[in-house]
This record gives sequence, structure tokens and C-alpha cells, in this order.
Amino acid sequence: MELKFGDKIDGGLIDAITKSRVLVVVFPKNYASSTWCLDELWQIVRYNETAKELYHVRALFYDVEPSVVRHCGGNYKKDLDKHEERGSQEVSNWKKALAKGAHLPGWDWNNIANEALNQLKDLDYALQAAQKFVLRL
Repeated sequence: MELKFGDKIDGGLIDAITKSRVLVVVFPKNYASSTWCLDELWQIVRYNETAKELYHVRALFYDVEPSVVRHCGGNYKKDLDKHEERGSQEVSNWKKALAKGAHLPGWDWNNIANEALNQLKDLDYALQAAQKFVLRL
């Protein structure tokens, strides 16, 4: 099923979620500013609770600590407070969805990036050492 940017949370999105076998939720630091993203997460979490065996949901934390998402701290708290000030009735559901989403198996981009950077540094060191050895021959 193809979804277009800006499509409303309706039967089309719910259909796409239920027909997917793998879902990856990407949590950037401004995720909670988007009611669209929060609504989508709520749908994913609800479906995951009822049909967990049918598909895999993973989380990727990009430029945000999983604990910030889990506890609705930092920018997440500020953004959720703004939604609440505007009279949004869904904030309590979104907080629950964020807490559950933060407990999904997945990856912390900062750790992945640091690991990759360390491997590149090790490779660079090994290449420099090999180059010195070759130059001596």
C-alpha cells in the first residue's frame, strides 16, 4: 500500500499498518511536535498489542536518548505540554504510546554512529600502519 506525505490517519494508514510485517519507528528529537507522528505511533502500539505475533516493530532513536522518549522529557515534554495547552485530548494516549515505543527492541543511532566511527578510526590506523610497513620495503 502506498501512502503519500501528509495523508490523514484514517483507514488507509491503519490498513497499511495492519498489512505490514515489519515497522520501524524513527524517534528524532522533534518527534513529539507532530500530532500525525503521535497518532501513527498510537495506532502502531495498539495493533502491536493485539497482533504481536504477526509482525515486528522496531525503534530507532535518532539524536535523542531512549530514556527521554520513555519518560517524555526534554523536547518531548515541551511539545506534549504545547499539545495539551491547545486542548488536545489525545496527550495521555500519546504518552502511553511513547513509553511503550521506547521499550521496543531497536537501535540508538548515537551508539551505532559511535561504533561505526571507532571502527573507521581502527581501520584508518591499520591502513596507516600498513602503509608505513610497505614504504619500508
